[in-house]
Amino acid sequence: MKRLIKNESGVALVFTLMVLVVLSVLGATIGTVAMANVNLTENERDYQAAYYIAEAGVNETYVNIEEIVHQAYENNTTEAAFFSELNNQLSLIAVTTYNDFETVKGKQPVVDVEIVNSPDRIRIVGTGQVDGKQRTVEKTLNVNWVPKESEGLPPISTEAALYLKETIKVSGNAVIQGDVHLVSDSESSTNESEDNIEGEIYYGFKNFDEIESYVNNITVPEMNNTIDSVSAFDNILNGSYEVTINHNSYKNTMLYIKAGPGVTNLYIDTLSFNKGGIIIEGEGVVNLYTNNISGLGNLNEGGNYEQLNVFYMGNDKVKLTNHKEVLNGSLYIKNADFEMTGGVINGGYILSPYATVDLSGGASIQGTIVAKAFDASGNGTLISSNADQSPIPDSDNNIDLSDLIISQPITEQ
Repeated sequence: MKRLIKNESGVALVFTLMVLVVLSVLGATIGTVAMANVNLTENERDYQAAYYIAEAGVNETYVNIEEIVHQAYENNTTEAAFFSELNNQLSLIAVTTYNDFETVKGKQPVVDVEIVNSPDRIRIVGTGQVDGKQRTVEKTLNVNWVPKESEGLPPISTEAALYLKETIKVSGNAVIQGDVHLVSDSESSTNESEDNIEGEIYYGFKNFDEIESYVNNITVPEMNNTIDSVSAFDNILNGSYEVTINHNSYKNTMLYIKAGPGVTNLYIDTLSFNKGGIIIEGEGVVNLYTNNISGLGNLNEGGNYEQLNVFYMGNDKVKLTNHKEVLNGSLYIKNADFEMTGGVINGGYILSPYATVDLSGGASIQGTIVAKAFDASGNGTLISSNADQSPIPDSDNNIDLSDLIISQPITEQ
């Protein structure tokens, strides 16, 4: 019969050693994981810091560009001179390094910023570096020129329907609702019945020559871009554009202009809409310059009249005869006479100090007319409205930067 050996001395030692080995392995693993997490956290922190430093450099450069743009606008009266100074000043800060940040683990964070100046936009590209970690961001912006006028329009009463240098004649069923201001001191310059004018007539208006000077100073701004197809209208944001396509290709088309903040200038040699027209989308202002008007079509119907100004620079009489024609905005006529026998004009000004304005048929105008003489007959209607006293946006030097600079949010490359 066999005897079992029951000597168990040393078992506790073996067990203890096994536990120590397991704990050591576990401790080493935990330590390794902890160190990895620490390194990962530090790397992530440095990576995020590189982004914020790059963003800070871009923002600092953007503030500098704002100051340069504003100063260049203050210093110059023409678009060419403005952009010439702007480009020269931007070239001086084309590449900038910022290193005035707190050190990270004894190393100095740095951001290198480059200004990429092209004809259609400006890009600010910033690359931040922290302890070998690098991230790059950029901000895009467009700079616009807003035409200046040497003299502003004298204050015009929002209750006025007419400002006239010479005479007024109202007959038939024509109606004027609003006050009439005449340069003449004599009642002989008026020819109307009490039923035709619903407002006061004031004599001796003193500022007509200032209005003439204001109109004389209106010029077509330099056009830096070209629209050579109907589809190109979809790409208009801000800036100055010459429309080179034949009017027959768009006269029956509604053209949508995405007018962002600021001013968009369009030059169309012959404005000839039939069933077509212009719809303004966005909050910006569209200044439309033309030498010939053969049909307004539908310009900004239902929109804000303060967003559209039509400048007629030609010499032939402007004739609006189609009862479906609509202009929701202001009309400026430098030299020609104006005749309206049909259609509707809503909102702002008809500023034509050298013109004889004939209003007849079923034509209707809501706004303020400034003219040499005025003749209304038939069923023509003129009703005053609260027209803005500064019809050309930002004609003085106290312009808002949002009209000069349109910027996009910062994005990462």
